Amino acid sequence: MRSADIDASATLIGRLRDAYDPAADQQRNVIYYHVCRPVSFYLTVPFLRAGLTANHVTAVRIVLAVAALALLMVGSHRAVIVGSVLYLLNWFLDFVDGNIARLEGPTEFGGFVDAVSDGLVKVLIPLAISVGLFVRPDQILAGLSTAIDPAFVLVFGAVTAMASGLKLYLWTEFSHREKMFRGRSPSGRPVPEPQAPISVAVQPKTSLRQQVDYLYRSVVDLVIILVPVFALLDILSVFLLLRFLSMVLTLPLDLLRLVGRARREFDPA
Repeated sequence: MRSADIDASATLIGRLRDAYDPAADQQRNVIYYHVCRPVSFYLTVPFLRAGLTANHVTAVRIVLAVAALALLMVGSHRAVIVGSVLYLLNWFLDFVDGNIARLEGPTEFGGFVDAVSDGLVKVLIPLAISVGLFVRPDQILAGLSTAIDPAFVLVFGAVTAMASGLKLYLWTEFSHREKMFRGRSPSGRPVPEPQAPISVAVQPKTSLRQQVDYLYRSVVDLVIILVPVFALLDILSVFLLLRFLSMVLTLPLDLLRLVGRARREFDPA
């Protein structure tokens, strides 16, 4: 029986691997390609064997997100550790519901709920962490208590949350506009579809900007994976600082990148 279970799990993992194109993950960053996606295949198997759909996984993610946010705001060391683990599990389950949706076919409702829940987590997590650090400063903030007003961490978290929300809105709005204008001529009239499919092969990262962007995304995702370590060491303020840097200080670069993509996509010249 155990051998049969192993064979069934291996078959499911093989189907999951065959259902997706690794080019997108390989292009995104090294953490996605070598850590997140392979781990997600094994996490997906129990959900598939239980007969759960992608929407069921999304519902589990919402419950985990609410619990993680509440625990992080409590601020006690034990609550912060558990909350950070739930936050990381929620992040990995985002890959799981994508795997199941890719295998069984996505739905518009499921995609909408998944996008909303993912966006809320990205925006609210830094705010929840800042509330928890205000309630109980970690080792670093406790050592700086004489130099920094405790309320400053709340401002820090709020700014990070607003920057996360702004970046999410800009990219979502751009993707919506891109779908609206793609396939139309400069006059607004629909144009025929190309006869040959457009290649989606990963382009080599030849430019310095592409290499820096690839490294940046890899570091950001590595920091998320390590969030339970930050919590265990009681230095979650370091995680909040890194999120601030990745959200706030890179916002002008994201705006420039959006402008460049918009010119390439929408400029008839």
